[in-house]
Amino acid sequence: MTKKERIDAAIRSLLVTVSQITGKDPDKVLEELSDEIKRLRHQFNAAPSWTRSPPCTISRLKRTSSLQIPYRLRATVIYLSEPFMVYLPVEGGNLEPTLVAHCQLRDTIGDQVETVAITNEALIHDIRSAMHQHAELEFLGQLIAVPSIAGTYLLRFCIFEMRTVSTTLQVVNATTSEIRTAKTTLRKLKKAGQTPLAHIRSLIVDGLEIAALEDHPLLALALDFTILQALSSGTVGNASGKLNGLIVGAPGSGKKLLNLSARVANINFREGHPTKLTPAGLSGSTRLTGDGFISDPGLLPLAHMGAVSIQDAHSIPPRSNAGIYAALSMVMEDGVVMDSTAARRTFEAETSVLLDLNRRSDLGRQVNDTHEDIGIPLNVLSRFDSVFVFPADATRQADVALSLHAKLGCDNGTRRHLDDEEWVREIRVLVAYLRDHLQPETSTVVLTARALHADLIRNNEGCLALSDFQTRLANSVWKFVRAICRGWNRKIADEEVVHEAYRFLAPKIEFLRSLDPAIRVPRSWTPKTRREWVQDTYAGVETTPEEVAERYQRKSGSSVDPRTIRRYLKELGATQPRRGVFLLPPARGAA
Repeated sequence: MTKKERIDAAIRSLLVTVSQITGKDPDKVLEELSDEIKRLRHQFNAAPSWTRSPPCTISRLKRTSSLQIPYRLRATVIYLSEPFMVYLPVEGGNLEPTLVAHCQLRDTIGDQVETVAITNEALIHDIRSAMHQHAELEFLGQLIAVPSIAGTYLLRFCIFEMRTVSTTLQVVNATTSEIRTAKTTLRKLKKAGQTPLAHIRSLIVDGLEIAALEDHPLLALALDFTILQALSSGTVGNASGKLNGLIVGAPGSGKKLLNLSARVANINFREGHPTKLTPAGLSGSTRLTGDGFISDPGLLPLAHMGAVSIQDAHSIPPRSNAGIYAALSMVMEDGVVMDSTAARRTFEAETSVLLDLNRRSDLGRQVNDTHEDIGIPLNVLSRFDSVFVFPADATRQADVALSLHAKLGCDNGTRRHLDDEEWVREIRVLVAYLRDHLQPETSTVVLTARALHADLIRNNEGCLALSDFQTRLANSVWKFVRAICRGWNRKIADEEVVHEAYRFLAPKIEFLRSLDPAIRVPRSWTPKTRREWVQDTYAGVETTPEEVAERYQRKSGSSVDPRTIRRYLKELGATQPRRGVFLLPPARGAA
């Protein structure tokens, strides 16, 4: 066997081994290996580039193999000195006055690095300006060894360029290969007639080992909400376009499960401990340095484009309540947080809020009414787009406890780190791709959304509990419409999307009934509920599809094609006594 044949055989053996480990086709492995070789060649032979330089963390930068290679680093500026003047030699040996600044960065996992002295005056001013609005920035640069005392070197990050984090694919540091995989997944789902929302839900159900979800429709709806929350973005009018959720329930009712789902689905997720939370910890804290006051961003701006979760919010100390809920209210309404102390910084915070809590009565405390039982100010309650109230269910808790034995018996005693699991990464890249590349057209359903809201107002005229909620409900509808379009991979919204949006609003309106029992919850018209209405209304009655469609339009405020009604009637077992007339069988138990 010649040397070339031995090399070819070794490569084939390597490809087969790698394909068996990864489950990928050998040709696919070879293609990815070729792409990686090309990328490395570009890195060493070409000038630093945003597109060619991969994302990196500080700990990885400090490996010897990473020195002198350009990378992208997403980090918070924790210190930037005031520029000072020095005289540096230029071509010809002359000294020229130059502005210099020192900078210190902290990456997303908390590691820190100092930079080489920055001598680019425009770059200094750009960093200073951006750090007053954005909690995190992205830097293009490389780690270099700077001489220190005799024979020793210090590792410092040399910044070439800086930019703000403006896309969700930047936030997840998606590679070209991952973006290509997301496109392929969407094509396959569309061909199979499956929505991205259903695909993500199935990954979460399998990954978190959620059982018997079909028996708990409210929990299933709340699970879908956490996915839509991750898909929400931008603004609605002048308000934040991020969806916010409140989960109320007795201990063991499934709140923890929804928190895990939100952690998996959101591209940027932060969690706050209720007893340690402070307004400064949420918004930003100020410290005095030799160069003046500096504000360190809090949880809300650090979770920009993602979500902040506060579990067991009933444990927030009473002395902190007012300030914490004021900070949450501002980010839910405006998508920004302000540090109004000496640092005077306003951070962008396009951040969803997910709160879960127990009622005070569930914890054995004495309360006088439903509102006091929740413990959240009404003006903050109005800003939650959906509220899920889970009643105590001893039977379900017993079933869940018994089902745990099979899982715990196979447990190997090691803690799971969801961020490291491949299926979680797949979800986040898919969510990021949909948010960046699907901006749905929603002007097509303005009349439908307005008609359903007008119907809600008419049905609940005079209910004071809804007075502060009406404009919030209007905003919530359009947040849901855009998120559902992404979840269903639709570029143009239709009536079905609007009715689905109102289905997610229904639990909040149901919750408001506990504040004012006179409130009526509007019916959400989906294909399933439309078909059920046809069966309930026309069982044992002769009718025509045109008559049913006309009555449905008066009932729901939206139109339906008579051909669709004809299909429903046939599927429900209707007979045709004469041409164009249908007769549904009587309801069971009818005389």
